[in-house]
Amino acid sequence: MEIIYILVPLVLTIIIEMLFFFSIGYRSKRFFIICLLINFITNATLTLVNGLFYLISLDYHWITTLILEVVIVGVEGLVYYLNDRRAIGFVYALWANALSFAFGLLVYYSIYGRTFLW
Repeated sequence: MEIIYILVPLVLTIIIEMLFFFSIGYRSKRFFIICLLINFITNATLTLVNGLFYLISLDYHWITTLILEVVIVGVEGLVYYLNDRRAIGFVYALWANALSFAFGLLVYYSIYGRTFLW
């Protein structure tokens, strides 16, 4: 798997999610380091797992992506909750991931003329 398939989604996700959190009032350096680390782990894992499934079957499995995205929202929501002890962290994780996922679909569509989900 080429490194660009891992780096581009990772960088876009980090930028979009950090801008989202900045726009809703998060400003601490500590939070953005946590956000950076958790997104590095979850996005790289998602991309690698999807890449492995693609190599095994030579087909993109959108169901795997959606299941992994739900797990990622839960993991990131838990991390954000543990950071500030507010259950709203799960909602923020959902919004941040929905935005980055939608942006990823838009980028993919603009490059390939179709989304990878169908």
